[in-house]
This record gives sequence, C-alpha cells and structure tokens, in this order.
Amino acid sequence: MRRSFQRTKNDDNLRLERKQQYQECNRIYQTKLREEKLQSWKDFCSNTNTESSNSWNGVYRYVAGRLRKKLILTTLKTGNTNYTTDIQSTINQIIEHFVPEDSEDGEEAHHKHVRQQASAPLQTTDDVEFTRHEVQATLEKFDPRKTPGEDACPVRCSCMYTGASPPLSRRSTTSV
Repeated sequence: MRRSFQRTKNDDNLRLERKQQYQECNRIYQTKLREEKLQSWKDFCSNTNTESSNSWNGVYRYVAGRLRKKLILTTLKTGNTNYTTDIQSTINQIIEHFVPEDSEDGEEAHHKHVRQQASAPLQTTDDVEFTRHEVQATLEKFDPRKTPGEDACPVRCSCMYTGASPPLSRRSTTSV
C-alpha cells in the first residue's frame, strides 16, 4: 500500500485515494501490533512467574537482564529411527560421538612411532632438580593480586606451602 501510494505522482486524485487506503491499513496494523505486544507481555509475565509467590520477580529479572534459560538436555538421534531415552544414554551418545576410541588397530607407522615415544621413559641426564631456594625466590617475585593459573592455587597459598614469605602488594609496600 505504501509503495503504491508513494509511486503515484501524476494523478492527484488516485494519489489521495491511495494515501487514505495506506493510512487506514497502517492504523489497523498498528492497532493489531499493539494488542499482540500487550498480549504477548501478559503471557510472558504469567508464564515466567509460576514457581514464585511474587508475580513480579520474573519481570524484574527480565528487565534487569538476569533472566537465564535453563539448560535442558534433550534426546539425540542415534540412528535412522532410534533416539536416546534418558540423560545417561544422551551423555553416552555425546561421548561416543565426540571422543573417538584410541585403538592401535589400523594405525599408520607415524602414529605407532608417536605412541612409542610418548610411552617411553625420558632419558635425560643433564636435568638438575630445582632447589628449595630457587622455588622460594621465584614465588616471592609473583604478584599476589594476579589471578590463579590453571592449578587454581593463589600465590599466597603456594608461598605458605613452600615456606616462602608471601609477596607484598603495592598497597602494603607504599603504606609502610
């Protein structure tokens, strides 16, 4: 409607008629849109708050951006017509699909060589053990405000375990 109204340029009467048709259709559309939005909001508010006594909890969480969808494990298709029936079979199917079995059958020569190297003990004679003093000196250089690494052990815990004095933060060194 809008396009036909906008493209009519030569005939003023036809343009006026199409403009009125467009405006009427647009008014109906906007009214329906408002009604549907309101109904959708009402449905959303009534559905998200069934578990709580306060009907506004879900609305406030939604507005604050804290509404989270719950993770639901669904069934998976295992074959042409078979599906998993419970969580355990679904997890087993995922593991079978994404974690291949490590079998030695049918390996190429390169893979056999890599497997042998990985399982053989290391033959290094020039490695020297770390001394307690070296470990303590290294730990004392760490920044105590740094986030723990893969071991999830903060610097202060490592220092306490080894007996090293925990490093001081900048705040404590500047205030002394």
